[in-house]
Amino acid sequence: MPHAFHLDGRLALDPALLQLDAEQFAFLQSTTGIQDEEALKRHILAAQAEAYAVFPYSSIRSFTFLRLGISRNPVWRELLEVRQTLPHALLLDVGCCLGTDIRKAVYDGWSTKSVIATDIIPEFWELGRRLFCTQTSNMPSEDIRFIQGDILDSSFFATVPPLPTEDCSIAHTPELDLKIITTLTEVQHCVSAIHLSAIFHLFSEASQVYLARALAGLLASHRGACIFGWSVASTGSGAELVRFQNGVSHPCLWVHSPTSWIRLWGEVFGETQIKTRADVRDFETDVGLVLESGLKPKMLIWSVTRV
Repeated sequence: MPHAFHLDGRLALDPALLQLDAEQFAFLQSTTGIQDEEALKRHILAAQAEAYAVFPYSSIRSFTFLRLGISRNPVWRELLEVRQTLPHALLLDVGCCLGTDIRKAVYDGWSTKSVIATDIIPEFWELGRRLFCTQTSNMPSEDIRFIQGDILDSSFFATVPPLPTEDCSIAHTPELDLKIITTLTEVQHCVSAIHLSAIFHLFSEASQVYLARALAGLLASHRGACIFGWSVASTGSGAELVRFQNGVSHPCLWVHSPTSWIRLWGEVFGETQIKTRADVRDFETDVGLVLESGLKPKMLIWSVTRV
């Protein structure tokens, strides 16, 4: 069946793409306070429509912003153990959109005093507060620090070289007053876990290299500190430019294979400083996207951990 389009060329929203599994339903029921399944779906669809009107990201149309990507990354359990060792370990969600992943981190036990969310579009955060019924649910979303900014703007996010890795037993992770932080530059070398879902592939090859180096300068020095997330994957053996069929917000993406992704981070940190995992997987549900080649896109699930 051909896709329906808005007059402005965007793909129309398709409620059939809302396919939540049991884990997602349980999380959303708990964090929104809405127990009835149909009422919850209506609530999600209303929030999605508002967000799509702000900016038509494919991740909003496909509901991948509800994927719980942060906790479905294989490294997540290891990061929860790091937090037990270092109670003030700071978690940063870059490109947080409506804030699903940062709220999932809090749901899993990360303190609201040690998490930061950032996005270039502040309206998404406000929509997320409505989606998660901040005023009436048990989720302490109001305590999560959100800062608006452009991660490619050096006045918001300056780059510095990464520190050498230290043993976890001697590393120091200070408790920061997040309420006064307004830029990412202020947390350089302080962040134990940096999460990015569906972010890297939005940028050019050069901007991805710049962003990787900037993120490396945020990472704390202790073993186990990690940058992780997922991106659209290459369909070949190396990095490539892929094109989507019409109607998406970013019709061309620069994407990586596991080999090219591991090579990139080795150049940023030095191969002996980190362990990089990168695996290509199918999306759990249909995301309503097709490449120009006719293939369906896949995910690159990845993590870069200090060793």
